[in-house]
Amino acid sequence: ALPICFIPCFTKVEYDGKTSSRVKVSLNDNAKPYLQTFKSYVKFKTEYYMKLGTLYSTWLYPYFKNNEYKGNFTVTFEKLKEWTFTDKIKSYNSEFNRNANNNFLKNVIGIKHNKVTGQWEPIKTKYKLKDSDEFIERPAGTLHEINTVTDIMVMAEPHKNGRSFDKIEFFVSPKVNALEARNKRQKEIEFAID
Repeated sequence: ALPICFIPCFTKVEYDGKTSSRVKVSLNDNAKPYLQTFKSYVKFKTEYYMKLGTLYSTWLYPYFKNNEYKGNFTVTFEKLKEWTFTDKIKSYNSEFNRNANNNFLKNVIGIKHNKVTGQWEPIKTKYKLKDSDEFIERPAGTLHEINTVTDIMVMAEPHKNGRSFDKIEFFVSPKVNALEARNKRQKEIEFAID
């Protein structure tokens, strides 16, 4: 898979099926710095990607899918903010807002801390029932959407350094193994509490 460039990636493409089965390409000088630092690609089914409806879900799903094989991994808030293009937004910037990382967890990742259970869970949004004045709450947010419409399950656990969050540990598993992974993580948490 090749990256999408706003400039042509190649200046010349040659294929001679008679003497070789290889394609010879000449890189565009303007694209060389980008293409030479390109380290990986993501393989996923378009059917899952096309079901995603939010900007953050479409940016984060490929990243989670690419790291699915790791099972779990930790990322700093700074890196996540760069990847989601929120690093310049004042409400997510710790220099301007002391609740920046909490805002990021709620609005970008889509999780909040349940003080009763001590668990991180999807945020909930109120929806008005059709032909009624009644509202119901349903899980919402980036991780909930990825977990609902794609082939992977993602759980997040923020970690503090002192009084503020500085990293998030993500647990990613194929949906077929998701229930098993969730139960295992729950047992680890219960064991740690005991």
